[in-house]
Amino acid sequence: SCRCRHLPVPGLLQVSCRPTTVIIEAKTRLRPADVRRFAANLNGLLVDAQVAERCFAYVYGLRLYAGSVDAAREFGFGVLCPDGERAPAVERASAA
Repeated sequence: SCRCRHLPVPGLLQVSCRPTTVIIEAKTRLRPADVRRFAANLNGLLVDAQVAERCFAYVYGLRLYAGSVDAAREFGFGVLCPDGERAPAVERASAA
């Protein structure tokens, strides 16, 4: 089942009139291998969901293992944890 959770992320919020999709992979323990697996599946997810607008991808971990933030940055993913945003996401071109 899907549960929604409010996660305050300190930082600058910019509002635009452009449709935006944010995809988040959430793990209890986030390891670099989880980030690589998400990266391998992301384009397929975007095509299947028919995402035609700009998109940002994040990974969230209650616990971040060594190398997870670096792996996420390598793919342009933002990183979220209980303390907030550890790395910003890079805007991705739509896959559609």
